[in-house]
Amino acid sequence: MAPVASSDYHGMGPIGVCRTYLFEQDTSEQAILDAIRARHTVVFEGDRVYGDPLLKELARRTGLPEAPPKRGALAVVSAVAGVVGLLIAILAGFTKKGRPGDPPAAAT
Repeated sequence: MAPVASSDYHGMGPIGVCRTYLFEQDTSEQAILDAIRARHTVVFEGDRVYGDPLLKELARRTGLPEAPPKRGALAVVSAVAGVVGLLIAILAGFTKKGRPGDPPAAAT
């Protein structure tokens, strides 16, 4: 299996901390899929690196950024927007369908 970065969201934490780098011939859809299938990927997640040892060393030597930029105003706005969006989604679920876990209303 090829290492591929993934982020899930837990409130005010940073989004997009993980980075996946592909070693491919070009940027076409087919080349990207081929690189993933051939396991030509490296994942940087903070101070942890996943992938083939040779590709990890190549990634470090080529100067690929190992971590996202420090939190700035855009990161803070993004985190707040994520929490607000989650709250709106939860509230919309309550008002349109009743509370989560309630049985469906009987048809009349």
